Amino acid sequence: IPSLAAAGWHISDIAVCLWRPDISPARLVPSQKRFYDPRMYSRGLVVCSEVLYNLRGSYKSTLVQHWLEYHKLIGVDHFVLYDRDGSLHEIGVLEPYLQSGFVTYFPRFSGWALSSQHDHVHAGPGFPSHAAPDAHAASHCLFSQRGLAEWVAFLHSPDEYLSSSKGLRDIHEELLVPLRPLRRQGLAALDVTAIYFTRSSQSGPPRGPVRPSPWLFGRYVWRASTPIELQNWGSSVAGFLNRFGSPIVAPERVSDLVSAHYPRPSADMLYLDNVPMDFVRANHYGEAFHVRQIIEPNDVPVKDESILWAEEEMSHLGLSPLPP
Repeated sequence: IPSLAAAGWHISDIAVCLWRPDISPARLVPSQKRFYDPRMYSRGLVVCSEVLYNLRGSYKSTLVQHWLEYHKLIGVDHFVLYDRDGSLHEIGVLEPYLQSGFVTYFPRFSGWALSSQHDHVHAGPGFPSHAAPDAHAASHCLFSQRGLAEWVAFLHSPDEYLSSSKGLRDIHEELLVPLRPLRRQGLAALDVTAIYFTRSSQSGPPRGPVRPSPWLFGRYVWRASTPIELQNWGSSVAGFLNRFGSPIVAPERVSDLVSAHYPRPSADMLYLDNVPMDFVRANHYGEAFHVRQIIEPNDVPVKDESILWAEEEMSHLGLSPLPP
């Protein structure tokens, strides 16, 4: 201190003002993080997509239409869709949903939200390509729904359907209502398991025809016996911590996302891991865009027709069947 004074510093005591609460502890209001009233939200569940691309052609436009209609049928209130190439606009399938307010659409997201050179750079060797802007879109969607949506679900593309092993029919009654007591206790996020569906009971590369159906979800009724997990990702003991899922989150209580698969709630919030598939899951129809092996070689697929109740309901909507 003497050296500071010699250098011209003015040394003096710091005045400290003792703080007293304006109200007694018994009357302190709960933390705003715990405050929750479902009536404050105009939307119950909003679905956010990844940054989609190359959705041109009758097959893909029908795929998008069926995806939206199925989720409208079970009670999703709104979709927020992103693409990087404007292809969702080009196919024209979104127009009625935009006019009705069911869909919000951000075309060419990476070009205007990130960089005009973003897609060019990430097309080069050594860079992830199609998935590169997904984390940014997920954060954008999450924050855009604060104060509007009670919950946000991340369904990455039109090959993922919210369902359950019982056949989810009413999101509000079967999902949102049961979650509300937990939300009042601080629930911020659910780990929604994603599980692959394929065409036959055979393990290894897909063989044979798909089940005859005008709907994607009706064509693939054999699923993996275990959820999608990333090997060597995190835990070597608790595999459910490595699951590549489609989380459902409370927008006000999550401020960070590792891609769209791993939300990070505030430290004092609750996170539900290993959510039972008879409550909610994401059916991932991994052969929707091309035939590929999605079932582990040592796995034995399980027949699962729990979503087929929707075939008859969808047939009343006057939609074109999904092309072969």
